[in-house]
Amino acid sequence: MIPTSSTAINVSELPTGTATLNAAISAVATASSVAVTYTDVSNSFAPLENITTSIAQHQADLKARGLILQSWGPNPSHDIVLVTLQPGSVSTSDAQSILDGIYGSGVTTVSSVTAPPFTAAGRENDVAPFTGGDAIHVVGSQNLYCTSSWSMQGRASGAPFILVAGHCGNGIVTISGSGNSVGSVSTQYFSNNGYDFESIRTSSDRDDVWEGGPGYSSVSAHAVSAYSVPPADSYMTFDGAVTGQVPDALVTLVDGCTSISYSSEYPHTTWTICHIGETNKNTTVVQPGDSGGPAYVRQPNNTVSAAGVIIAYGNGGKQGIFTEIRDATLHSNLALKSTSGLLYP
Repeated sequence: MIPTSSTAINVSELPTGTATLNAAISAVATASSVAVTYTDVSNSFAPLENITTSIAQHQADLKARGLILQSWGPNPSHDIVLVTLQPGSVSTSDAQSILDGIYGSGVTTVSSVTAPPFTAAGRENDVAPFTGGDAIHVVGSQNLYCTSSWSMQGRASGAPFILVAGHCGNGIVTISGSGNSVGSVSTQYFSNNGYDFESIRTSSDRDDVWEGGPGYSSVSAHAVSAYSVPPADSYMTFDGAVTGQVPDALVTLVDGCTSISYSSEYPHTTWTICHIGETNKNTTVVQPGDSGGPAYVRQPNNTVSAAGVIIAYGNGGKQGIFTEIRDATLHSNLALKSTSGLLYP
């Protein structure tokens, strides 16, 4: 039985042995004011499911015969197993002949697609709603590749935003690996003796950040549960799209200022940036392309507390610099999205 709405049910039934069941269904339907329609089928669900399992077990053999499968599975209402082919397969008619020869006529229906196989979302090919830690391309005057970080909401507008490093520049923002549109830079908070962060106006985002390193296509994500100001001599995690998730960076400075050379993005520019935290570790924490990514404190329940936005590195990448999320939210009037709701200092 398949509900087609809250007041209608379609029943796919075999030609014989269903009278008692139909009477029971009709009685319940009448009592519930539900309309019932019946469709005669030749196969019960079990044989369709068995064919689905068999196809899964023989993918290599079918591929050797020219059937490169995209998807397959039962459609009980139509009494068939639907099979979809990837580009590069034999024709649908040839594939149908092959499957008919294996499973019999009339139990499979073949179609084809022109798109490539489905791809699991990850840092390099994310789709809306966007997860923090995506590899992004800011298509503008600087034309930089960066990393996204925290999902935010305008306290006045209620609009969704994503934070990144301010030096990533103005422009249209896309996912670097796929070209999927993220949005465009809304406001750039980037100045000498000031801040280094900016907001991207987006269509939809998520209150979580990627877990794992670059190149992952099926990484899981950490939910964002709070914001944090990690004290000196505590430990935190950096999570840029290039370097990936790096834990146990020792916090050495909070709410400070530092001199940053932006020679590769803005030639001959060295500015003092304040409202920053600084960390050290004996291995690489940050590399070019990680700018804008999330810096956070891991919690025992596998959630994270947002601490900042990655903006710079020193000592060959072993020293990480981040704009503090507390000051960024206060300065921009944006609230952090979290599992606890909207957070604002």
